[in-house]
Amino acid sequence: MSEISGFDRRAVPVNQLRSRSRASRSFGLIRGLSALGFMLCTLLAWLFAGNDVQGINAGLPFVIVLFVAEGYANTANLLKAIPNGKWSWPSYLYSRLKRLWGLLLPALLLTCLWGSNALYSLTGEGEPLQPIDGITVLAHFLFLQGIHADSLGANLPLLILSCEFWFSILLACILQFLFAPNKWMKAAYLGAAILTGWFIGMSMLAYFAIWLLGSLLSVVPLLRISSHAIGALAITASVAATVLALLGGGIVPPMAHFGLQEGFFPHFTIGTACFALLYFILCLYNKPRRVTPFRENQGVAGGLARLTYPLYLNHMPVLLFFSAWLGSPSRQSAPVLLLYGAALACGLVLYAWLVAGMTEAIFRQIKALLRKTLHSLGWSSAETPNNPQKPNRRESRIHSTKLPK
Repeated sequence: MSEISGFDRRAVPVNQLRSRSRASRSFGLIRGLSALGFMLCTLLAWLFAGNDVQGINAGLPFVIVLFVAEGYANTANLLKAIPNGKWSWPSYLYSRLKRLWGLLLPALLLTCLWGSNALYSLTGEGEPLQPIDGITVLAHFLFLQGIHADSLGANLPLLILSCEFWFSILLACILQFLFAPNKWMKAAYLGAAILTGWFIGMSMLAYFAIWLLGSLLSVVPLLRISSHAIGALAITASVAATVLALLGGGIVPPMAHFGLQEGFFPHFTIGTACFALLYFILCLYNKPRRVTPFRENQGVAGGLARLTYPLYLNHMPVLLFFSAWLGSPSRQSAPVLLLYGAALACGLVLYAWLVAGMTEAIFRQIKALLRKTLHSLGWSSAETPNNPQKPNRRESRIHSTKLPK
């Protein structure tokens, strides 16, 4: 671990989200609803606007909500570690890549599977514009979508992971610049931040400003709101502002990618409204509650939070498949289209739930296999020189118990 010598080790005050609080459940619910809203907007646009799924960005405003929430979570973790010297680039990159690749690999596999079947259809309609090839897959694996690569099989939501990776790298460079102990390290991290921003380009960099709204949420002082009436009014007003901003952002002209001129200012308004909503949630509900982990992960909030990324990343290839094989459904009457939409929406949610469950089970087995392999080689990840294995609490109590005379 890198030690920050000659630096004041006092931790920066951080608005840390408490795991067993109503705020934690509310944050998970909001993230899950953003994924559900994105999927529904894309589905409705396909049902009523025809086969042009590739150019549809009706659900893009909901991605802004996810950006603010993810910016808050990432910044809070960094600010908790960097000022205390409990941070290093290898461990940070390992944790980010493990999480993002764990989400990306199943999405890439399913995109290739659905996309290859959609290339040849009975109707000849809706063939994906972007090719599915090894170079494009490798570019996605390196998070180069939207920078030097097109979308794989027109699965535009994969761009979310590319943004998250580069935004997290850029944020770490900026925070290291702020906390660097000398001018040489400050210059190095400032140069790294400038190079990263130049590499990803202005269109993506503009949305980093929205991501930074979540970063601001982690350090801005929280108000003490003791009045229930004032708290309810603040939550109601911020929810209404967020909904109105989402509706306003939905009328932005369609964009094939993130666009600075067309969509930045309406989307920044959405980010500001979402910032206000999350801020008041932290002020009012970030208090620990006596809830078991099992109960915490159940219910609508826990279920939607679990489906956030599987729903974001995996619904578009299914719609492209139906578009290619069934053609445009927009010729049907509105009641029939709504019935199709309701059935397909339920199917997509169930599909995302299955993908999430299978992914978790597979990676759990891989993790257990790696742990078993390391243990057989005499190299335990639970006990290292920098992380000595802690004794079991129950064993500690047993060994510390005095025997009767």
